[in-house]
Amino acid sequence: MNIQSPFPSEFGFACVSTEDLGDYQPHPEEMKCLSPKAVEKRRKEFYLGRLAARRALQALGVAPQPILKGERRQPLWPEGIVGAITHTGDTAAAVVARKDTACGVGVDLETLGRNVSFRISAKVCTEKEQAWLEEVPNDKDMRLKMIFSAKEAGFKAFFPIEHLYLGYQDAELCWREESQSFAGVILKAAGAHHPVGTAFEVGCRVTEDFIFSFVSLPPLDLRT
Repeated sequence: MNIQSPFPSEFGFACVSTEDLGDYQPHPEEMKCLSPKAVEKRRKEFYLGRLAARRALQALGVAPQPILKGERRQPLWPEGIVGAITHTGDTAAAVVARKDTACGVGVDLETLGRNVSFRISAKVCTEKEQAWLEEVPNDKDMRLKMIFSAKEAGFKAFFPIEHLYLGYQDAELCWREESQSFAGVILKAAGAHHPVGTAFEVGCRVTEDFIFSFVSLPPLDLRT
């Protein structure tokens, strides 16, 4: 399943599947990030993610280079670049941008067929979000997956800026049907540049196979 970029042209985006792997091998330095005990599923996800990252960088005009792993398992991007990787099943996607375009980006893929217990809604959703789940009982499982995916994408965008984690209860989302996106607000400061109340938007698309969420945060104004 090939997903087209939802981002403006100044972003680099790639979506790959196992059919794209061919004889692809990650850079030797990247392979050091993968445990030699990794099972085949984990190995395939790693390959897909690094291939998507490589192609996204190429789309941005950045020469291929190893994408290593930080202390908290986050991808380490080239100087002046922000990015995010997501993978599920046989598919992976990556997005990158220069820091003068965005201070953070995020993507998330969730397989539609994945079973998610509705019992986790109290952990994932605020009271207002849970009320939205209950508006259409037949769709509440889908809506829960949408919120889960959108928050995952949003947190990937915020974390690298000041290396501060946001939990599921640290943001609240409100669905906007007309734009197929969530209007979000963070309920916990994500560093000096993103205090409580910072607004953001997460696009959320439901395809035949996936829920795909994506976000970009505007560049930091270092003059203020």
